[in-house]
Amino acid sequence: MDRGAGAGAALVTDAGSARVANDGSATFAIGGEVVDEAGRPIAGATVFVSDGTFVRPSGFDSMGELGVLRGVLPFPDQIVQGGAMPSASAVSDQSGRFAVRDLRSRSVVIAVAHDRFLSRPPVVVELDKLNSLRIVLAQGVSLRGRVLDSRGQPLATVTLSTAEGRMLAVSDRHGEFSIAGVGPNDTLVARLGGYYPQRRTLAALTDTTLDIQLERAEERMIIEVLDDRDRPVVGAKAEVRPVDGETHVFVTDRSGRVESVAFAPPPVKVSIGHSDFAPAVVEIAHYDEPVQVVLQPGGGLAGVIVDVRAGTVPRGIELEVRNGNEVRKLPVVAGRFIATSLAAGGAELVARAPGYVVWRRTVTVPPSDRLRAVTVEDVRVELERSGMVHGVVRDERGDLAAGVAVSCGDVRTTTDARGEFILTGLPGGAARVTASKQEVRVSGEVEVRADDDRLLDLHF
Repeated sequence: MDRGAGAGAALVTDAGSARVANDGSATFAIGGEVVDEAGRPIAGATVFVSDGTFVRPSGFDSMGELGVLRGVLPFPDQIVQGGAMPSASAVSDQSGRFAVRDLRSRSVVIAVAHDRFLSRPPVVVELDKLNSLRIVLAQGVSLRGRVLDSRGQPLATVTLSTAEGRMLAVSDRHGEFSIAGVGPNDTLVARLGGYYPQRRTLAALTDTTLDIQLERAEERMIIEVLDDRDRPVVGAKAEVRPVDGETHVFVTDRSGRVESVAFAPPPVKVSIGHSDFAPAVVEIAHYDEPVQVVLQPGGGLAGVIVDVRAGTVPRGIELEVRNGNEVRKLPVVAGRFIATSLAAGGAELVARAPGYVVWRRTVTVPPSDRLRAVTVEDVRVELERSGMVHGVVRDERGDLAAGVAVSCGDVRTTTDARGEFILTGLPGGAARVTASKQEVRVSGEVEVRADDDRLLDLHF
């Protein structure tokens, strides 16, 4: 299998070529080159830039609340998820050079994509702190293969994608396909209606050719959901999770049933939920007969959230309860909350609010024979004001260290491009802050005070 020397991409500043220019009218430009790991120029790489102004670039079509960038590759998911829309883009020429102009901010987010190379993850760039960009892309995995059925016959129109859903190829009438530009650690998923999906981890391959065999899904999955009085439960949500594959969600019909063509070989795990009943989890070991699930009323809890010193209700409260495999967010009204239809046993409450220490406690929930019953009352959540620690991390040479993990107890963060970190939500008192880089760790002591910001610098 054809692999690059590295599994990612690097972005290197090159002060020797002044390509970033301020045109004197409060706009900025950025330029540079895109090369492979051997330093050879890459033509046709798309450089996406967002300056936070949410200006629609040429080629960006509005579709409802989102947009789609024309071309083979969509705008990188990481930037979309981070809330920034592309302000501009450019395509590298035959010499690998690119330029983006008319940016309105000194700080921009840059991502790079090419169909034969691994996409450049988004990075923040300060335009007034560098002269040029030299972007290095790692070669992706390239392979060819065939998709066959259990009799060795070719299967056409099989979709091949990554586990994250990025489309890579579709098999032709001979069952053949070719793929380029995927990561060596990606997982390849082959799908065709009426067949079980097949997953292959590229890291396990030792050849540039790959044959995939799909097994026809001829069995049917039937789930019957009843209450504790043997009556069908309508509208229950069934989440079916295979051992290796995607989760599928179904809703029970008027007879309390879910019936579907099996989409994964057994065993599969099924989580059943309904607002009136405690959740239940079962495992389907085979599909030869219906699986019956009985839901119980469960129990419930209710209580209040207050500031431990002032006795007032903090602003911005987020409260969740973790009960079995379920995590449920609870509404808080005037400091009061209620949670019903919980499975009997332990339920962990987690409360957060800006400026407060995270509060956690496990409450034992007794069962009830009535729907939506509260079996634990007067739970009192008392939040304590928190402190903050900020600083910078430097490496062995004294340079600012980016991407270093920093932690204090359960609070964790990572240093930014300037080596800076901020830890919030810390309880008052003596605290140890630790920075970790590979196998090396360095720690510092600091006295945390409520509603105060303490400074601490760490050096490897």
